[in-house]
Amino acid sequence: MTFIVMNNREYNVLKNFMRSQTDYNSAKANRFIAMDLDHPVIDYVALANSMGVPACRVERAADIAPSIEAAISSGTPNLVEVLISAT
Repeated sequence: MTFIVMNNREYNVLKNFMRSQTDYNSAKANRFIAMDLDHPVIDYVALANSMGVPACRVERAADIAPSIEAAISSGTPNLVEVLISAT
């Protein structure tokens, strides 16, 4: 089993939903309490390793496919964290 975490360091999908709701005060103020995951940054690789699960972090788009292919071909549980920018 390979776990892939698309890490944008925020709950962007929830923020976008809230923005689509015209009556949400958070959307009106553009202030989303507890929706940013960057103080402290969650280290998914360290979390996986602490549970005995091999993991790697991918920061470049060109490295995504090779990292996932290597993870799957390992035949063991593992995690691939893909850092993405929030937009």
